[in-house]
Amino acid sequence: MILGFGNNVVSNLASDITSTQTSITLMPDTGSSFAALLTADMSNVSTNHGIYAKITITDSEESVFEICHLTAVSGDTLTVVRGQENTTAKSWSLNDVVANFATRGSENAFVQVEQLQAGDYTAGTAAGSENALTLALPTTFFNNSATGWEFKALISVMPSLTNTGPATLQLTMGGMVLGAFPLYKGNFAELDAGDIIAGTPLICAFNSTKSFIQIFNPGTIFSSYLQISKNLAEIAAEGGESQSDARKNLGLGDAATKNVGTTAGTVAAGDDARFGTGLTWDDIYPVGSEYSSYTDNRNPVDIIGIGAWSPVVGLIAGVGAATDSQGLTANYIAGYQAGWWRPQNGHIVAQNLGVTLTMNPVDDHVHGVPVTHIETSNQTYTSISNGSYDAVGGYPTSQPSGGHTPTGTGTVTIGSGAAAEGVAFFNPYYGKYIWVRTA
Repeated sequence: MILGFGNNVVSNLASDITSTQTSITLMPDTGSSFAALLTADMSNVSTNHGIYAKITITDSEESVFEICHLTAVSGDTLTVVRGQENTTAKSWSLNDVVANFATRGSENAFVQVEQLQAGDYTAGTAAGSENALTLALPTTFFNNSATGWEFKALISVMPSLTNTGPATLQLTMGGMVLGAFPLYKGNFAELDAGDIIAGTPLICAFNSTKSFIQIFNPGTIFSSYLQISKNLAEIAAEGGESQSDARKNLGLGDAATKNVGTTAGTVAAGDDARFGTGLTWDDIYPVGSEYSSYTDNRNPVDIIGIGAWSPVVGLIAGVGAATDSQGLTANYIAGYQAGWWRPQNGHIVAQNLGVTLTMNPVDDHVHGVPVTHIETSNQTYTSISNGSYDAVGGYPTSQPSGGHTPTGTGTVTIGSGAAAEGVAFFNPYYGKYIWVRTA
């Protein structure tokens, strides 16, 4: 039960009372202030506390005192427990004083800082044996013959012995033995040997029905974790089956249990003879070799870490002779060839092409006629284009020509290359980054 308090709560007896009387009647209309003593300004709705109050009966001269516990109020009638805190129940008279005075007991009910930090009400050193611990704690649960109790706080138990198997804790509170409660861990599991470690506090609490006490830090919980400092020695200590299961859980094969070596039953190193001659990057990419990628434009030295490399730009063809669909052969030689962006005359096979020239038709017109003079001893003649001769002074200088279409024939020579040579030209292509190792 917890204590209730009030301010300036005082009245007088409405009649004489005996030393054994537990119902006290006050002056009319004063009982309500005493009823207020049995209430609390703050409460936890999940926990029901009984409440009582301290009242003192004294005479008008305040020369004699009796401390009582007030447990109930009905109108102006109080129900009390007589003769508390080493005072003696006695007979009292009409008009004697009844008041809610502070007492030693009420003030001792306040928890002080030191008591809280020392855990006076929730922690203690256990007695008993290894598997049957006992602990006694103070309480006010059973004041005024109350029987109900709630213990929802964590309990810290300091054991002096290490358990050897399942264990119990006998809890005594306020002088009343509550029972010997099984100590469980995890999911209602009994304790194993070593779950209680001498000198290491157990942190525990009651279950909701107060039928057992749950331990939150059993000693074996620490042994179930792998410790960095032990480097998996805990698994090794469990034997080969545990080690094998651990490797399976990690997805490791048989190679995880073998040493690196060069003989049967070992894991081969990179230069192991069982692999044959070990290859290096120099074997794969000697000087003069090519490295290429469709997507990565980095210098190979930044990728494989060796050599000096030069980029190769332009079209690439395999070294050797190639014949096209027309039967022409081109010879490709090693190394960079300057080439031409446009074909030259020498790249085309030499050939004569017959041509006929036809002009647009022309109308009637006159041609100028060239003449030739022939002189004899007696006269001069001129030869004209029609082959006739006229005497000097009578030859024509032009000749009429009717309408006609001028035509002409001939040959044109193109190309100067030999019949068995040619140059290949590539138009579309697929680009890639190409490097050649130079050192």
